[in-house]
Order: sequence, then C-alpha cells, then structure tokens
Amino acid sequence: RGTPPLLNLGLLNIKHWQSQSEQDNILHVARVPLLVAYGLDRNEELTVGASTATIFEDRTKNGLEYVEHSGAAIESGETSLEKLENQMRHAGAKLLRAENTSTKSVDQTNEE
Repeated sequence: RGTPPLLNLGLLNIKHWQSQSEQDNILHVARVPLLVAYGLDRNEELTVGASTATIFEDRTKNGLEYVEHSGAAIESGETSLEKLENQMRHAGAKLLRAENTSTKSVDQTNEE
C-alpha cells in the first residue's frame, strides 16, 4: 500500500492556505488604526463621526488619538509564509527528479 505522491505537497498547501488566511487577517487589523479616548469618565457618552464635534475642557488631560499597530507580527507572518513556500517548492521539485530507487539515500526514503 503506497502513499500518494502529492500527499506532502497537499498537506503543505493546506498549511499555506491557513497561514495566508491568518496573515490576511493580521493585515486587515493592522491597517485600521484604533481610536483611543483618554481622560474621560467611563459613563460619559462620546459620539465619533465625520459630522460630529468633540469638545474637551483641557487638552492636556483628555482627548482622542489614533494609535497604530507596531507591525512586528506582520513581518514574522511574511517570513513564515516564505519558508513554507520554499518547503512547497522543494516538495514539488522532488516529484520532477528522475530517481532510481536503488540509489536513494536513507534520508530520501525516510522523507517519502
């Protein structure tokens, strides 16, 4: 009973799809800055929008500002995807090599 020749590549493809999906979500979240309010009472109602104005008594004690993601997770996700894509290339290239089964190394046999 043999193993399908594309099994490893198929499993890597699933992993790539999952990782790319996570990376897309990270990018979506990181591209949207967060609005932070400071110096306000918890019960104070605040309306934010293009057609509203927000009034503060003391700019040094309360206000609003946008903060952005540092981006560190984005780069590590990109690096992880690049490594996975290289593994996929390697797995696909194995199928293209002409091999004589009597000359396979122990490592090659174990990989399959």
